[in-house]
Amino acid sequence: MKKGEHKKKNLVHQIIIFAIILFIVTGGIGCIITESTFTIKIKSDTRWSGSIGSVEEGQWSVEGSGNETFTVHGTIASACIQKSTSFGYLQVSIYKDGKLVARQETTASYGVVAVSG
Repeated sequence: MKKGEHKKKNLVHQIIIFAIILFIVTGGIGCIITESTFTIKIKSDTRWSGSIGSVEEGQWSVEGSGNETFTVHGTIASACIQKSTSFGYLQVSIYKDGKLVARQETTASYGVVAVSG
């Protein structure tokens, strides 16, 4: 291998190593994935409680009855909601930037719905 080719190969290796270090230091894939706005819609004809949130904002407790809508920001949103009664229905939907990404429902006695998207 000629001297000039060896220097060129070393430079390429140094650039690759620098790029890997930069990727790790800046948070890796987190700098590529952008945060989105999630809408979590709960539809029910009874009482319910549980938790909602995102990776970035954390989880928080919610409770209510009937229909409710919550807004969450992050890369992944989730909701785990349980009916507080033996009757009725519960449906939980997650919309990412206005597009439906997950929906689950239950009519089971004290049923639980867990969704993420």
